[in-house]
Amino acid sequence: VQMINFELDQWEGRSLAETGLYSYLPQLTSLVGDGTVFIVFYNPRCSHCHELFEKHFAGHLDATVIAIEIPPAPGATLVESDEPTDITCPECQRLTLPTTHAWGVTPPAVVRVESGIVRCASEANALTGKNCIGVTTPVQSPSR
Repeated sequence: VQMINFELDQWEGRSLAETGLYSYLPQLTSLVGDGTVFIVFYNPRCSHCHELFEKHFAGHLDATVIAIEIPPAPGATLVESDEPTDITCPECQRLTLPTTHAWGVTPPAVVRVESGIVRCASEANALTGKNCIGVTTPVQSPSR
C-alpha cells in the first residue's frame, strides 16, 4: 500500500494547486473559490476532530468549510471507538480521500486557503497549537 504524505507544513505560501491535493480530490477545484476556505482533514474516530468541529464549525458558517475524511489504510484493523460515526458540521462540504492509499496526515489538520493560496496549515495540534482558524465560532470571512 502506497503512503501519501502531504507534508502540510510545506504548503504555506503555495497555491492549493501546487500541493498535489487536486490529483486525489479533483472535485475540490469547483469547491474552492476566491474567498476564504477552510479544509479540515479528519477521522470520525478521532475525539480531537469531533471537538474541533463542535467548537468551530457546528453553527452557521460564513466561510466555505470542506471536511475531508481520512479513511483507514487498506487492510488496517480498527479498534473500538466511542466516538459518533459522523462529525457535527451541517454546512460543510464533505469529501473522502481515496481508500486505495495510506494517508500521512495526522488529524485534525486545518488548512486555511485565501484566494487559492494556502495561508496557514496545522496538523495534529489544530486545537492546541498553531491556530489556522483564527477566530472562534462562528467562522467569519473578511467583509467585502
